[in-house]
Amino acid sequence: MTEYDELRSRSEYESCSDKPDNEIARVITIISSTIERIAPPGSTYRTETAKILTMWGATNAVCLSYLPGILNALRSDVAADYVRSWAELIHADLFSDFLSMDEYLLGEG
Repeated sequence: MTEYDELRSRSEYESCSDKPDNEIARVITIISSTIERIAPPGSTYRTETAKILTMWGATNAVCLSYLPGILNALRSDVAADYVRSWAELIHADLFSDFLSMDEYLLGEG
């Protein structure tokens, strides 16, 4: 969020609407592409980002009133290990099942 924070520090408004369009578009693109890269497909992070960009457009400063919050939520959830892909969860569950089966079979001799 360094890019947003830097732009915000030079702006009179939270949305940075007093800054040039190219700077706004650059920061919106950085934030939205970061969300796209990190958030699991179909997640609320991606869904809400897409809604905002569709509603306001990828160059509208209004997006900067919302996207940093989504990115902060994603960052918090990743740090707390809440964001995992379905594939990771299924692999962990299968691994756990195999360990349980091994323990049972070893116990039965």
